[in-house]
Amino acid sequence: MFLQRQLGVDTMNKTQQRAVNYANEINSMISITQDNQDKMDPYYEKLKTAIADNKVADISAADYKKTQTEFQTGTDHYKKALINLKNAKAPARLIGNHHILSSAYQQFVDGCQMMCDSLGDDKKVNVEMFHDAEKAQDEATDRMSRAIQKIMA
Repeated sequence: MFLQRQLGVDTMNKTQQRAVNYANEINSMISITQDNQDKMDPYYEKLKTAIADNKVADISAADYKKTQTEFQTGTDHYKKALINLKNAKAPARLIGNHHILSSAYQQFVDGCQMMCDSLGDDKKVNVEMFHDAEKAQDEATDRMSRAIQKIMA
């Protein structure tokens, strides 16, 4: 909305308005993603270290449950952002890049859900699934970054 007021949306044609609205949707998706990553990162780092050191059993049951909850809550936020992204109306010249970004974000969300699913009950982590989820998220993040750069260019 700020960008719309700043640019005087009332004086814009429909194409310009669509571009501003689309930019706002992209900025929202980026913001939601970054905020979620910032919230989940301490849990992720602690868990990743415990997995690497083979010390998942040393994590308290309460901390492990909190990690599961934070991961799923964050992933649910990503899923909502994905719906908004898929429903965003991209300007005609950006439709191809929009589909690439949407596909990459879907891959990212799927990787996040896979990571959630790798955290079983009673502190049983499917380590192979956890690492596959990391890889899927990393690959998706690279694709998302490239698509966003093209969209914002």
